[in-house]
Amino acid sequence: MNDHIGDLINRIKTAGNAGKATVSVAYSLMSESILSILKKKGFDKGFKVEGKEAAEKKLVVELAYFEDKTPRVTDFVRVSKQSRRMYTPARTIPSVRGGVGLVVMSTPKGVLAGEDARKEHVGGEVLFKIW
Repeated sequence: MNDHIGDLINRIKTAGNAGKATVSVAYSLMSESILSILKKKGFDKGFKVEGKEAAEKKLVVELAYFEDKTPRVTDFVRVSKQSRRMYTPARTIPSVRGGVGLVVMSTPKGVLAGEDARKEHVGGEVLFKIW
């Protein structure tokens, strides 16, 4: 597996569609940063790190659902891929589904949500859109 970010979001989406309470994913600092943003924006309830050594570390994500038991994460689009990196300046950061969704970006100030990057006036690599 080479695309850790795509794998992370896809696991969250499919576990939500299956009605699971939690899902575990491989640990990386990037994944931890992304999950922090998703928690802050309400796309998951939280996560915890399990394992002590680097080879056995994993993130256990607690999934979020609406009141009618539909998953909070319905779909995502991986914008920047390993084969083609997509960058955007601060003034052209896209919005997702009229503000319902979220853009996650890698910026010089760290991994940020699109609206936070706009406030900070920084552009960067658009990792994915989620709604």
